Amino acid sequence: MEDYLLSNTTRRPWIEATEAEHRRLIAQNLRIDEAELPADRLAASQALLWCKPSYLTALFEGIDDRWGSWTTFVRHGLGIDDDQLEAFRSSLLG
Repeated sequence: MEDYLLSNTTRRPWIEATEAEHRRLIAQNLRIDEAELPADRLAASQALLWCKPSYLTALFEGIDDRWGSWTTFVRHGLGIDDDQLEAFRSSLLG
């Protein structure tokens, strides 16, 4: 969870710039000033941009419900064997 949430910190400039661009485009499309844009109009963009604990929790709950475990999901759901998974982890974690 800590690594997942760290994405908000390391990607913050990009996230904020992208969110600002979405705000501008949505306001332009609605023909209103950005300051008048209701917060709920950005909800979908924010859900895609920001990492939240509830998102990761829901992901793991869904995997457990459907596949029974993370290991089964990776092997059978994604079709990734142990060597591929280790190579992936190494490329991300160094």
